[in-house]
Amino acid sequence: MDESTPEAPAPSAPQYTPLEFTGDGWAYFRIWVVNVALSLVTLGIYSAWAKVRMNRYFYGHTQLAGASFEYLAEPMAILKGRIIAVVALTLYSMVTQTPTVWALIPPVLFMLALPWLVNRSLAFRMVNTRYRNVRFSFTGAYGRSFKVHVLWLVAASVTLGALLPLALQRQQRFLVEHTRYGLSEFASELPSNAFYLPALQALGVVLLAGALGALLPALLPVLMPVAVVGAYAHFSAQSLNRVLGASQLGPHRFEGRLESLPWAWVLISNAVLIAITVGLAIPWARIRAARYRLSHVGLWIEGDLEDFLAAEVAQSSALGEELGEAFDLDIGL
Repeated sequence: MDESTPEAPAPSAPQYTPLEFTGDGWAYFRIWVVNVALSLVTLGIYSAWAKVRMNRYFYGHTQLAGASFEYLAEPMAILKGRIIAVVALTLYSMVTQTPTVWALIPPVLFMLALPWLVNRSLAFRMVNTRYRNVRFSFTGAYGRSFKVHVLWLVAASVTLGALLPLALQRQQRFLVEHTRYGLSEFASELPSNAFYLPALQALGVVLLAGALGALLPALLPVLMPVAVVGAYAHFSAQSLNRVLGASQLGPHRFEGRLESLPWAWVLISNAVLIAITVGLAIPWARIRAARYRLSHVGLWIEGDLEDFLAAEVAQSSALGEELGEAFDLDIGL
């Protein structure tokens, strides 16, 4: 063996890097108060600007590996989308209240339009999200969106909810697998049975609370709301952990570390604070929820993240601007 030949460096072990959220309750309270006041004064018109201010605050205070995310949407795009949505809903309501065969047409049209609306909303959200000067994008097609957002939900209804966890799994895979960061595609290995155990556990919590309430009726008004929130917290936390654990971007893998009881405590205590303060604690509740969720999400970085990001910047700068112009109307749901 030639002793002068250098050995290849050993690959470094993946490093776990969590998201960081630096938002502050008082700072967001000032934004929230102005947003609410101006939205009321303008009869809701300012709500588009309020949404942009809120998203830019939360995105800007969310960091990964020392860099913040950016929200790039313009208020007019959101306002135009909301005007279209209001007009469409008004026409939908008027026609469906007509006691004729014409009342059947709007629900059918809505089911046919739903996949397009979902795709449009996701595309707008992604293309207006940027990290390290590279935009995200969403490339979902109408056919698969119709399958996961209409056909699978119909199947879940026909089976009285038995297929609902499977329908949700199909929707999550659709979202992940059609999202891109620059030119790099996200991948998902989420199994078909991913949501069944959390769903059954959440259902068990509610049934147990109902049984205890039947034995102790005086506790039922308190027991059931706590059980419902706890069941939701467990299902949402464990589902998010599973979705993230099965997701990957290039060589980098995601991980969720949310715990059911702490997340339930955040939700329940937030609800109590909002009720006691007659809504004034909403900004702090949102900050607390965002801080817990984001701080328990991270990325296992394989190799040098800077090299990966530099490559995306070099390849994606022009593409991002073109996508931003293509999706300049927010058709939100």
